Amino acid sequence: MLDRGWQEEPPAPPPLYQGAPQPGYDDHPEEGEVEEAPRRTRARGTRPAPRPGLPYVAGFDGVRAVALLAVLAFHSGLEIARGGFLGISSFFTLSGFLLGASVLAEWGETGRLSLAGLWERRARRILPLFVFTVGLIVALQVTLRVGAGPGYRGDVLAALGQVLNWRFAFTGDGFASVLTDPSPVQHLWPLSILIQLIVVVPLLFVGITLVTRKRWRGAGVLFAVAAGASFYLADRTARASGNDGLAYYSTYTRAGELLVGVVLAYLVLSPRLRGLIESRQGVAAVRFGAPLALVALVGLWNTTSLYSTNLFGGVTLANALLTAWVLLAVTTPGPATDVLGSLPLRTLGKLSFAAYLLHWPIFLAIDDKRLDLPGPALFAVRLVVTLAAAAALTYGLERPLRSIRLPRPQLVLGLGVSIVVVAVAALVLPEQPPSGVSLAIDDGSGPGDLDVVVPSGDESLSVALVGGSLADSMTSGFETWNQQNRREQVRVATHVATDCPLGGAGPVHLAGATVGEDTDCTGFTPRLPRLLDAADADVVVVVPSVADLGEREIDREWRHLGDPGYDAWLKERLADLDATLRSHSSHVIWATSPHVRLEPRDGEGDWTNVDANDPARVDRLNELIHEVVGGQDGSTIIDLDAWAHRLPRGGEFGADNRADGAELTAAGADAVAAWLVPQLADAVDR
Repeated sequence: MLDRGWQEEPPAPPPLYQGAPQPGYDDHPEEGEVEEAPRRTRARGTRPAPRPGLPYVAGFDGVRAVALLAVLAFHSGLEIARGGFLGISSFFTLSGFLLGASVLAEWGETGRLSLAGLWERRARRILPLFVFTVGLIVALQVTLRVGAGPGYRGDVLAALGQVLNWRFAFTGDGFASVLTDPSPVQHLWPLSILIQLIVVVPLLFVGITLVTRKRWRGAGVLFAVAAGASFYLADRTARASGNDGLAYYSTYTRAGELLVGVVLAYLVLSPRLRGLIESRQGVAAVRFGAPLALVALVGLWNTTSLYSTNLFGGVTLANALLTAWVLLAVTTPGPATDVLGSLPLRTLGKLSFAAYLLHWPIFLAIDDKRLDLPGPALFAVRLVVTLAAAAALTYGLERPLRSIRLPRPQLVLGLGVSIVVVAVAALVLPEQPPSGVSLAIDDGSGPGDLDVVVPSGDESLSVALVGGSLADSMTSGFETWNQQNRREQVRVATHVATDCPLGGAGPVHLAGATVGEDTDCTGFTPRLPRLLDAADADVVVVVPSVADLGEREIDREWRHLGDPGYDAWLKERLADLDATLRSHSSHVIWATSPHVRLEPRDGEGDWTNVDANDPARVDRLNELIHEVVGGQDGSTIIDLDAWAHRLPRGGEFGADNRADGAELTAAGADAVAAWLVPQLADAVDR
């Protein structure tokens, strides 16, 4: 049925782009979009009719080029493009317009829609470069240690399965991680959404056109309603759970941006709209309003933040409508057409798909650690390398492959085998840690030792202790416990790193110093699963780090606990950590954070001058721990903060308990072990 196509009596279609340049076809559509429609329906024994198609519009390549530069600048961390991620939204709208125009052109010219043919053409355009890119990412991970992380293999498999957006939506890998602890396939989630919608939208076209009894205008109205519903759901989802997660990554919240383009394709076919455009006022509005729309787009890309409260409450809709205005304008002569259709921009636009696919692994490989350059200079180097690689891939691989017309079964087999090979490579090849980090677990002589505290008699409890310097200061207390409790011996393996936040490696501004960037902290997350496996502890104890009380650069602003953006980001990181711990142990105990009095590390003033000592930050950290751990099977909370309040001999900040206002003294460690070990034993026995 799909091979034969879906047929109906076609109307007499008007030209798709009034006044558009006619010679040639779009020989490099963005992300596999329209090139030409399938062959016209013909009687048995007759010669095939010429294929209808869409005229090449140079301005579309210009739109791609501008959006690509915005995204690349954003991914390079340039402040001028803090909202450059909206370039992806513009890609969606252009994709929707070209997809809708392709479907309508085929239906209008041939009276049928060959779904299998449409999907085959998209697969030929998208998948070869996509599979090559994922294979390159796997190779870079193994050879240059690019993209290390506990979610690496799952991310690669989700990308290959075209469900990466849903993995990010449900696993807590928020969009802010693109600039903090990114996945090497972080940039491929829009492609998952696009491919999902390439499957769904043509099916909707068939269904809606049948429901509306083949009235194409009615179908356009229903697509507009669907777009509005998507924007509404995005707004409601963001209001309920923030811009992150489902709101940002799910297909139903982002479909509206693509459907605006589909609706534009319907509007272009409307005689009434064409009449308005061709009127004197319409010509002026389209031609001279387009530069204003383009300026407004650039303004959004400069001012919008990932955590803007109106991101899904109007910004994405405005971005889609402004993009649609520009797309409409470049199909007619005018200033926008001249600029966006210029040789440099249209040339860049033809490389945009390959450049987008390649840029992220290149950016991760050419980072500020490998190339010590200021932001703009680093971006310039990355851009040159990316465009050179994109040109090589486009003209060395994509164009030659497109000239080979494999039969459909061979195409499916070739792509399927390629995807399987890359997936197996990701699963089988050893995952490499970040540069300078070893994943080997020592047996007692180095960092990450399994047996920091070894029982002298029969072991009754084994503990894996995870955290920063506060956790490290507890170990002497377990030694004292073993000396005093011969029948209840405890074995303790630690995974601790001084000034390393549970939220992941820095940089973190803490008490006048920058911490969290050393090798121990960089290796903290990738080493953790291996240590837990080797320790095979009865219970895992997590002690918060003081480094989480400092400031981190999230969404290009230095933020701290109490800031909604930081809280949302840290909550996701804590949830990731909890999930990792629970996957390796049936008993995970989270301690709350006691209040601190850190002395300034730059010697300026006393503890009252340190912002991280603000009790509100500690209280907010403890609230986040309760929000993350509460209700999770296998995870419980012990109130170390409340216990510290009850300490004798000077209280929680007494010299006998916490001499530096953060770490425990020997006496304080003895006291916490005496309080903690019985609770851990009870948790294991339950």
